[in-house]
Amino acid sequence: CRPEPARGQQATLRLRGFTVRGALDLRDVDLSCVVEFDDCAFTDPLALDGLTTPALRLTGCRVPGVNADRLHVTRGLTVTQSTVDGSIYLRDARIGAQLDLTGSTVTPTGYTGVRPDIKSATVTPPEYVGIDAENIVVQGDFGGADLTWHGALSLNLARIDGALIMTGAHCPEGF
Repeated sequence: CRPEPARGQQATLRLRGFTVRGALDLRDVDLSCVVEFDDCAFTDPLALDGLTTPALRLTGCRVPGVNADRLHVTRGLTVTQSTVDGSIYLRDARIGAQLDLTGSTVTPTGYTGVRPDIKSATVTPPEYVGIDAENIVVQGDFGGADLTWHGALSLNLARIDGALIMTGAHCPEGF
């Protein structure tokens, strides 16, 4: 994220209206700039495991999955008005302010809508994991107004210091 921003401003890597072909691999990268994608399309799931950044924003994007276990965002993580044709993984993530999924739709790859027989299984099959935020820490609000997700939404061991806002959110199959 160079050159350095003007005094009092935050450096930002911003893409608007692009199609990102191939893997965007930011695993275990430490960025000093905000990362923003507006109205972008991605051909591969985002590889963000272990990424550290001040803020990450995806607005109006189409992405085939977000792999962001151990993500560390000092301010907010925003995935709003976006379509995720895959799962969102945020296990062990640390969000310094708000997590906002407002207006997004999440459908796991391979999802059929038929309830799996999970009585005998120890884990939910991957094609039924919509959002996995096990052990996430959100130091602000978790905004999910008008969020639509298919499959499981896992908040096991999650800590949300602010409000959980799910007004108008729904899981059509009732998982």
